[in-house]
Amino acid sequence: MKTILAVLFLGIPLMVPAQQKKNFVLNLLFANEVEMPKKAVMEISYFYNNTVIIIPSKIEGKKIVFKQEIDEPIFATLNITWQNNKNIRTQFLLPADTGSVLLTANNQFSINFKNQQDLFKNYIKMQNEISNLRQSSDNRVKAINFENRLMPDVQKEIDSIEKHYSYLIDNEVYRKIIDQQKESFLAVIALTEFSGRPYAHQRRKFETDIILKIYDSFTEEMKKLPSMQALHTLLLAEKKISYGYTFPSFTLNDKNNHPVELKNIYGKYTLIDFWANWCTPCRAENPNLIAQYKKYKEKGLVIVSVSIDKIADKALWLDAVKNDGIGLWYNFIDANQKAKQQLNIRLIPSNFLIDKNGKILARDLIGNALNTKLDELFKN
Repeated sequence: MKTILAVLFLGIPLMVPAQQKKNFVLNLLFANEVEMPKKAVMEISYFYNNTVIIIPSKIEGKKIVFKQEIDEPIFATLNITWQNNKNIRTQFLLPADTGSVLLTANNQFSINFKNQQDLFKNYIKMQNEISNLRQSSDNRVKAINFENRLMPDVQKEIDSIEKHYSYLIDNEVYRKIIDQQKESFLAVIALTEFSGRPYAHQRRKFETDIILKIYDSFTEEMKKLPSMQALHTLLLAEKKISYGYTFPSFTLNDKNNHPVELKNIYGKYTLIDFWANWCTPCRAENPNLIAQYKKYKEKGLVIVSVSIDKIADKALWLDAVKNDGIGLWYNFIDANQKAKQQLNIRLIPSNFLIDKNGKILARDLIGNALNTKLDELFKN
């Protein structure tokens, strides 16, 4: 016997200003031949304003009801967990509209919406186009002939292929949607994803002005949407810590809990490096930092390592400092994450290279990129 769950969405019009919140109601219905699980945990969750929002369920007769106020389409997850730990879930774009999700026993979903089916279909189409381009890139890389070739040459070919398909994703998918569908929430999604590419929000960090220009091309009504306002806030914050701006000074505690204001220890050039004891890539970079420090410390290079470890992991942090040999320079802990949050650091290792006045010269330089920049600065 096939098990079917029906999920009905009752929402709000697609384009509404942030101040006009409407009730979102979801009814989870069960087919006649399926007994409603009375001891299962059923919830809807979504990410909003840097917080995971959980919409609890309420039993009303023969249906499970979810209610929440929302002010724009949301990405949500429906999760059902039985007492025996059996779990089923689906992630979807909820375009604030009446709709349904059918779930069969083999965990296949069919999603339909009454008024905003085009938005949902176009979102799926966008994701499929991106997936197909990534698959084409992977296929071309797999087809590379490695025989009798040097690895640097092979890597150069791989990089060229990946760069080509990354360009197609950016320009033939995201930018095309942004330029041609500015009245649709799909363009908001495309801009948000485009700004975070190619990974770890790199474009927001290094092409802030370009993203701000695209943002400004949207209508004022679209800019009122919470996701657009959040993106704008992030962009303005990134702009303040980009090339040419002054690095914000922080007071951090050293291993003896002594507070030190960073601006008081700047050298001719200072590398402020964020890391953690559990971060493998961070610690893999430490030997290079040691080499560069020994090479340029007499010429005015200062390195400041800032751990984002929790205060409960202080011993692990200090062990890592000792084992990696980075006690050569200043080490601090950002236990309350204040510096990390103000600098919008979402991925480590992350660093800032500044001059004696605190002017930001570069960001996130790792390996040869750091070495080349330091050579350039100290040569001059």
